[in-house]
Amino acid sequence: MTDPDRPLVTFALFAYNQENYIREAIEGAFSQTYEPLEIILSDDCSSDRTYQIMQEMAAEYDGPHEVRVRQSAVNAGTLKHVLDVVKDSKGGVLVVAAGDDISLPHRTNTLMPHLMSSEALAICSNDLVVDATGAPADLHSDRFELREKWHADKRTMLLGATAAYKRNLLETLPYPDFPILNEDTVFQEVLSINSSESIYLKEALIKRRTHDENVAFKEHRAQTSEELENKAIKNWQVQSVVMIYCVKVAEQLQSEDSTEIRKKYQNDAEYFHYLSRWPNLHIHERKKLFLMSFQRGTMRTCLPRLIGWRGFIMLKYSWFRRIFNWN
Repeated sequence: MTDPDRPLVTFALFAYNQENYIREAIEGAFSQTYEPLEIILSDDCSSDRTYQIMQEMAAEYDGPHEVRVRQSAVNAGTLKHVLDVVKDSKGGVLVVAAGDDISLPHRTNTLMPHLMSSEALAICSNDLVVDATGAPADLHSDRFELREKWHADKRTMLLGATAAYKRNLLETLPYPDFPILNEDTVFQEVLSINSSESIYLKEALIKRRTHDENVAFKEHRAQTSEELENKAIKNWQVQSVVMIYCVKVAEQLQSEDSTEIRKKYQNDAEYFHYLSRWPNLHIHERKKLFLMSFQRGTMRTCLPRLIGWRGFIMLKYSWFRRIFNWN
């Protein structure tokens, strides 16, 4: 890229109680070869020494990038934390990084030509998985193939730990009324609302840390039926909260489609809310979930939870099998 094509980029490192890993994460930020680069080290009101380490390393930094340190007044949750940093930043692109991951030096330089030469508003890449010590721990080797299929099916697919966003996607978003931790799930829907998409690079540009405190990898380790069901319930709870927030986003739209978009997300929020509460639904709520799942074509998911697994198996091998062509 020529100089006029190199806009200011904000490299934002988000951390919360990650004192054991934050130094390597900051070193990854400082090592970025892209210029001009603004680095914001942002702590979400940690109770450990994360923020102090940020301050110490920023004070000692002697390099080409502008470095600033900030801290949330209270623990805000990931989405609000990101939106706070967007308002404090100056870059036309926001490259995000987690306080327990390590960005490779060429990460920003690799992302920018792809993002700036496209109408897409977001980009993400692959990752190298490492353990708590930084040693390779290449879990789930099929994840690259699954991501390719995911992106082919859903063009807004994002892996939040590796993502970067154009500023105009984020700067007008409303603040959530409640903490939301899964910001990439939100931004996928925001891309859809904006009739945009993401770019997916197959190159690994970060070392993504797996450790006991990492929620995402904890969920991957679910093995028993109970653990898998608890994971499903948690995912539905997240989806419900995200859909409620998307109703708020849709309310800001100045388009003829805003009413329909808002209704869609209201319906989605209600569906995921019922699904996440399936063990405790009242009879009229079960009827509502049955009708919604029938309309959505998600009977496979809902029926076992509405009538129990034993009843589901009995129905599967009777008339229900013929109606839905289940083998």
